[in-house]
Amino acid sequence: MPLAKVVTQRQFLKAIGLAAAGTGAATLVVPPAPAHAATWTESGSTLTVTGMKVGIGTTSPEVALQVHDGHVYLTTSGSSVTLWFANGYSASTNWAGLGMVGDGSLRLTGTGSLGSPSVVITNDNFVGIGTTSPLVELHAAQRALIGPVPNYTPPAFQPLTARATNNGGQVVLVIANTGSLVGTAASLLFGHGVNDATLAKIRGHLDAPGSGSLRFDVVEGSSHRPDVMVITPNGRVGIGLTGPSERLEVGGKVKATAFLAGTRTVADAAGVYYAD
Repeated sequence: MPLAKVVTQRQFLKAIGLAAAGTGAATLVVPPAPAHAATWTESGSTLTVTGMKVGIGTTSPEVALQVHDGHVYLTTSGSSVTLWFANGYSASTNWAGLGMVGDGSLRLTGTGSLGSPSVVITNDNFVGIGTTSPLVELHAAQRALIGPVPNYTPPAFQPLTARATNNGGQVVLVIANTGSLVGTAASLLFGHGVNDATLAKIRGHLDAPGSGSLRFDVVEGSSHRPDVMVITPNGRVGIGLTGPSERLEVGGKVKATAFLAGTRTVADAAGVYYAD
């Protein structure tokens, strides 16, 4: 076993990097802290880092915070947990956030509150836009636009709830919160051009609580012509009038190649009438 080497105090301090070079009395030197140490600030339960990138699972993070080969969990023992986005930190209510509330639904908001979100995804995988209680797979509480329409300015019609059902792939248009607003209607519009100029409309018209008719509107030039044809709740069809008294009633002239009564011709296009 080799004998231990006897060194002076100066030699020992120099060996561990705490002594300055040279002769004479030993001088204690404290090496500078690493450059990154000054960027960490601890205050109570808060740890802040500035001016550097943080890597978890990686030694070369490319952004402010990078997690490599791992998961990030946001958990809470309270009513909600949220990832917030803002342009500068302030008490502004215009923060955007993605969070989960107590019922387990995922909410996306631009109002600074998960209580009034823009989009909700429930545990049933139902998506609500403008509503926190979607009734079906996709429930839009206001207007919905499908398809690319550049420079589109939506018209100011009665807000609708549009929902797709599992009954034969139907699309249902429902007037939202109408109560007994007789005369209101859910409409299917047909338009043209980038400004979506309305060309025609089919309306489900509320004639009375629990009773409705189907009405057809058209546009000619700058003139809107409503109710050119109506199908009443009792199945009568009116053309040029809204209150037909027979199965078919026309408010105007009728031109046809022939008129039949059952299978018997009673008049033809030449105006010849056939007697019994």
